[in-house]
Amino acid sequence: MTSLSVAMADVSSEAKKSKRVLQERRLVATGQRMNPLTIAAGFVGAGALGAGTYSKWLNPNPDMPTGALLALGVAGAAYFAWQLSREGLAVRVGDAGVAIERGNEIERLLWCDLERIRVDDAHLVLSGTGPTLSVSTTSHPRAVSWILKEAAERVPKAIDVKPNFTDQLPKPEAADGIQGPILSLQTTGRRCAQSRKIIRYERDARLCCVCTQVYLKEELPKTCVTCGKPLEGNVAVP
Repeated sequence: MTSLSVAMADVSSEAKKSKRVLQERRLVATGQRMNPLTIAAGFVGAGALGAGTYSKWLNPNPDMPTGALLALGVAGAAYFAWQLSREGLAVRVGDAGVAIERGNEIERLLWCDLERIRVDDAHLVLSGTGPTLSVSTTSHPRAVSWILKEAAERVPKAIDVKPNFTDQLPKPEAADGIQGPILSLQTTGRRCAQSRKIIRYERDARLCCVCTQVYLKEELPKTCVTCGKPLEGNVAVP
């Protein structure tokens, strides 16, 4: 066998060892009852905006504080829209941590970057070295349940939630949401957790399938420096 053939065989072998597709579950908001404050803000905002518009452009003898009504209407409408987007965004949970869809953008916090999971005002808050994510427990109870389930298996030390909190949540089921592969996960610009070298090309990165810690393929340790799990046969290519 020529040296070229040997090199190609080594590359093929390494690819097979690393060949694992990262998966995640996409969960949309449930038809939970809307917060009364959000409904009130929507009604007040719509009424004030309508009254202000009539007073400014249609009423020949305006006798109402037009500017204040318009400002109140805009503020109420903006708050209503913000609350809807805050509670109704799709949430993704899986091998690559937790992500929230914001229009065409995806805001993601990898498991390896997660430092704390806590409950704050009917929201599950995830914080760490990446973006801070907030998931509503009223409109996304199944997403919250899946986040806690996955976190307990991957980064249990990050959970700062009372044990009985899960009693009010639905049990995670395989039929929840839609599960599929993570087609693109940016790793360029991150540092290899082992060597601290910057990863310049996606093809050079390897990910721990448990906590999504990122390594250069030439610097893979035997066990993950973050979760302590063996990496042989347990890495993925982004």
